[in-house]
Amino acid sequence: MCKKIISVIIPTHKSLSFLKRTILCLEKQKPDTFFFESIVVDDGSNDKTEVWLRRYQGSLDLKSIIFPKNKGRSAARNAGVKISTCSLLLFLDGDMEFDEYFVLNHAKSHYNDNHVTIGRVKYDLISSCRGYAKYLTGRGVMKLDSREIIPGRYFLSGNSSLSRDLFDSVGGFDVGLKSYGEDIDFGVRLESEGAQFQFNSELTVQHLHIRSLDTLFKLSREYGRVTIPELVERYPELRKELKLDWVQKSGITGIIRRLLLRRPFYYIAIVIVRVLNEFRAPGLLYSYLIFRNYYYGYLEHTKEEANT
Repeated sequence: MCKKIISVIIPTHKSLSFLKRTILCLEKQKPDTFFFESIVVDDGSNDKTEVWLRRYQGSLDLKSIIFPKNKGRSAARNAGVKISTCSLLLFLDGDMEFDEYFVLNHAKSHYNDNHVTIGRVKYDLISSCRGYAKYLTGRGVMKLDSREIIPGRYFLSGNSSLSRDLFDSVGGFDVGLKSYGEDIDFGVRLESEGAQFQFNSELTVQHLHIRSLDTLFKLSREYGRVTIPELVERYPELRKELKLDWVQKSGITGIIRRLLLRRPFYYIAIVIVRVLNEFRAPGLLYSYLIFRNYYYGYLEHTKEEANT
């Protein structure tokens, strides 16, 4: 029987400076650090992270797992859960900061084994890519009211907690989904098991870094080519949510939509976003660029399938 309340699972990859700040926040938790355990999974960092973890002598009950090679976020989280000893699990990323009652309040938010708590992720202190950072704070579950029913596809592993029994009931994260999308898959499976999702805006973490726009567009394209085909095959209802058929509408509406995805409009949108990104470009432009990239990635996959 675990005398602690909750296990904190943290995957990390080549971000030791940020990880140290996350660990420092855990060391400051109140009323003390004895009610939770911390598990860091070094996912093939190949830097000084492994040495730092092995030499750690702080106040936390800190366990570590070292992957010699990168296995992906799903494998890292699953490995952390495997050695955890508590009935509650809290998932964080290794580049987040939060207040001194954060872990305790996550634990207090649970009222039954089917409850899933999702907290807020903020990016507003990031000076680089400020426009995209502001855009992210209003996406997904964070655009919903705390009283609204949360669909499983809005699950967010970067700041969420659930029971170990519920995690085990769906078999954990799918290690086969390496190019993002594992949160959507995990959340949909939790929903099918009767999980009840609640968004708690008071459980806030501050993300310490953000992807560049070039990386965002590249990952969006990869997401469309690699992950979306797998997701829509498993869950056909996601086609509507991902707007995969949005471009295929007949008539003048369909023609206009397809024109908007052509290169001239795409490049104009990129120029506008790059110019305004230090401040804030219209959110619709970020949504458009993300969609355009993952949609074209999805088209690449369908063409490859048709040619095999």
